[in-house]
Amino acid sequence: MGDAALVNKAAVWGVLDREQRKVRAMVVPKVNRASLQTAVLDQVAPGSKIYTDEAKVYRSLPKEYTHEFVNHVEKYVNGRVHTNGLEKLLVASQARIERHLCCS
Repeated sequence: MGDAALVNKAAVWGVLDREQRKVRAMVVPKVNRASLQTAVLDQVAPGSKIYTDEAKVYRSLPKEYTHEFVNHVEKYVNGRVHTNGLEKLLVASQARIERHLCCS
């Protein structure tokens, strides 16, 4: 998704800690490599496993992270590698976030 698609929408990035069963989400200024990698570095401890979709913005994460991704063109789940839990939570809260941040 390019930034042009964000008119009257909030770009929300999130992380689901599967072991602690906790979610952290934040609005990011842009959907680009710099913004999303900053979010990862700020919110995810080095040495963590990161599971993402196939978006190119995640391809150059620092080597301190174990990064695996699932290609949604091929499938949505590859064993433990999926984004379904986080995506479900973000979709459920997206409209409320947008009302609060963008259009109130």
